[in-house]
This record gives sequence, C-alpha cells and structure tokens, in this order.
Amino acid sequence: MNRNCLLQLIIAAMLLCACDKDKETENNESTNAPNMVDYIKRTGDTMTGPLTVSAQGLHFPDGTLQTTASVSGTSCIGSTCLGDTTFSGQIAITGSLSAQGAVVAQDTLEVNNSITTHGNLSVDGAIVCTDCVGHLALSSDSVTSGKIANDAITSDKIIDGAVIGSKITAGAIVSSHIAASAITSLHIANDSISSVQISNSSISTSKLENYSVTPEKVSAGAPAQILTTNANSQAAWSNALIQYGLHFSYLNSSRIRFTPSGVDGRASVLVSDGTHVMASLITSALDADLTISGAGGLDTGSESGATGYDVYLITDNQGENPSLLLTISGASPQLPSGYSLKSDVLWFISNSIGTGSADIVPFVDLGQGECQYQISQGLSALTGGSSTTVTAIDLTNKMPSASKLAILSYRAINPSAVSYSLELSTNAAGTSIFQSMDGIGGILGGLARQEQQIQLPIFNTLSTSLYYKFTGSLGSPSLNLYVKGWRLPRRMN
Repeated sequence: MNRNCLLQLIIAAMLLCACDKDKETENNESTNAPNMVDYIKRTGDTMTGPLTVSAQGLHFPDGTLQTTASVSGTSCIGSTCLGDTTFSGQIAITGSLSAQGAVVAQDTLEVNNSITTHGNLSVDGAIVCTDCVGHLALSSDSVTSGKIANDAITSDKIIDGAVIGSKITAGAIVSSHIAASAITSLHIANDSISSVQISNSSISTSKLENYSVTPEKVSAGAPAQILTTNANSQAAWSNALIQYGLHFSYLNSSRIRFTPSGVDGRASVLVSDGTHVMASLITSALDADLTISGAGGLDTGSESGATGYDVYLITDNQGENPSLLLTISGASPQLPSGYSLKSDVLWFISNSIGTGSADIVPFVDLGQGECQYQISQGLSALTGGSSTTVTAIDLTNKMPSASKLAILSYRAINPSAVSYSLELSTNAAGTSIFQSMDGIGGILGGLARQEQQIQLPIFNTLSTSLYYKFTGSLGSPSLNLYVKGWRLPRRMN
C-alpha cells in the first residue's frame, strides 16, 4: 500500500471517530437534560392540555407517562405513593386536574376546567379554578376553615344550588362564622327556610334586624298578637293594637279604681312614648289615690282642693308593670322612674266637694268614656247669673280639659212680670247661639221658670266654651247651670 492510500485511511478513521464522539455527546446531553416532570415540579410551567395523576403515574397532554418522580424526598408519583404528588412551584393547567391520591401545591394551583381529587387537596397559596362550575369535588375533611383565607369565598363565587342543607353537617355553621349583614333577604330564596330547618331557640329577637322579619314571614305568636318593634326598636311579639275593657268606679273621697271588664276578663290599653305604640294587657284591678305620690297616685305635688285630675295608665318600656297616674287636668304627666309609656287621658276626677272642696265627686262610668256625676242636680258651674251682656261660664275642674262633650242642666228664673229670653252661645261675641229660651217671666209674661238638660259640644278651652246673657227690659232674671257629666274622645270599651 502506498503512502497516499495509508494517509487517506487514517483520515477516514479519524472522521469516523469524531462522528461517534459527537453522537455520544449528544446522547449524554439528552440523558442529562431535565425532563418535563422535573421542570414542572421544580420551577412551574403552563401546559396546554389536561394533567392527570393516577396510580400509574403522571399523564401529560402529549400522551407520555412519567411513572416515578420525587421532589425534596417528601412526595412521589406512582403506585408506591398511591398517586400523591407535590408541586414545589406555581402550576397553571389550562385543562383539568384529576388525582387518585392527594395533591399538595406549595404555591398557587391554577386550573381552567375542573379539579377532582379523591385524597386531600392541600394548597399553601391560592386555588384558582376559572371554569369549575359544578366540578370541584373534594373528599371529606379536605377543606376546613383554617385552609380558607378571609373573603376567599363570597356569594358571587358560589353557583345557585351548590350549597344545600344535606351537604352541611349539624353545627358546622354558627353565628360567629357569619359577618354582620352577610346574609340578607336578597340572598335567601323564597321558601328556602322552613320551621323544620330551624332548631328551637336558634333565632331570637336579638339576632334580627329591625323590620327584617314581618308577620307574613313568621307564624303568629300568642293569640291576637302581632310582630312589631318595641320601644327599644327590637322585633317583638305585641298584643293587637286595640283598646277595650275599661271601667272606672268611685271608691271613696280620695280613691278610684280601674277594673278590667272585657269579655275575656281583661282590659287592653294603648300606651306610647310618642313614637312606638303597644297594647298593655291588664288582668287585675288598679287603684289611684290622691294621698299617694308616684305610680298609683299623684305625679307631682300633693292633693289640691277645687282641682280636676286626669287619669292615665303608665307602663315600663315593654308595656308591663301597669299603674294609674293622676295629673292636674290639661298638664303633661311627669312619669315616675321605671315608666316610659303612657296612655291618652282615660278618666277624670273632680276633687271639688266636701270640706275644703277637697273630696272626689262620686260618679258612674256609663261606658264609651262617658261619666255621670252622682250628686243632686250636678256640679254647680253658675249660681244666680243675671248678666244682660255676653258672659263666660267657666267649666274648669268640673270636667276633663280633653273632653269633647259636656252634659249640662240649667234653671232660668224670672219672678217679674216682664218676659225675658235666655241665650247660650259658644263664642265671646254671642253670635254662635247654641240654645235660646224665650218667654221667661212672671204671671203676665209667661212661665216663671225654665229647666232643661242639654249636651254641649266643646270646641275651645273649658273656660271659653260656654257663654250666656239675658235679653229683655226690667225684671230680675236668674240662671243656675250645672255639669251633670261629660264624655272623652277615643276611649273605647
């Protein structure tokens, strides 16, 4: 073999060796390159298909299967670890995640379609499931409140019908877990809560906002009660707002009695603080005495003669602990300590007869707020009146200032022969003639005496509601006028 041929053979052998070394290097580099599993598990990545974890291993979107892998020596993939897997970085999956075992993500787990795990799902960061409507399936105890950040679950993230009673164990939700105003009527479907689903005493009035519960939504309380707000603006069952069963009676010169007289043996009296109204049920008799101060007596001061007193019913702010209270007629009552609600004027006593004009005038309660005095002729309001000009007749202290009707009787006398006429009017000008009597005179002038009982509507104060005058010439006319009784407005029996 000549020298040229030998040289060519040597060069060819060297080239062949170089090619083999390049292939070996390429193979070594391919072997040492990080595989897809290690890349995902260590640094995080975004995949364009579903990542499925099963007992056989980790299934990638391209159809490849990784049967073993480990991270930090704590977790693995495959049958030896029952399909458990740990992601040490963030992982974003545009498809679905399905795991036969546990899934542990030490950062954020983001999945577009669905998450299904038959073991525990543990995520140190956030769980983002963009389109997981109806597809987040978790095993028992896999999600606890300690694993959910504040405000992580809101109503806009829960689809309709996703949470039902059968999925919530008894005692799982307590009031301390629910923020104020977190649940309103807008969040609750019609008929979604029935009495069967509410345990005894689980809802009290202290847990209800004002006006949040209406009678239409709650079965009735006790018979004839309604659900309303009390003086403390709390939802509470209240007696129906009606007034009945009121009866007053005279006991002695300083004491009267209120006796419940409804068909049920009770009385219902409306009381108010000026804003809230409720009915107080009275089941036993109540007395008021002019010699007592406070509840059951005078609101202030001591007994006064020739004075009229209005009678009120007072209670505490729950409509309980009822008592009577006496107040000088027309004045605003001063409520004793512990009382905050009062009625309208229910009755009246005239303390104007007897020694010092300091005894209560006996009376009879005729019902419907009407009183009749039980003394001869009645309470005298005018004796021997003879004015021929318009003159007021003061009815103060003879009847309540709140009354709208006076029951009167009068006697007009003229012993002279000249005929006189009597005019009763309701204004100081004498132009609103209420009653007119003609022909009051002696033997030549007609009858010497006229007597009559009348009912006078009260339009003004008691001192400016009734006027009189005689008309005629000469003679000596005389007028006596008596208050026989009165009637209060709005007092129903």
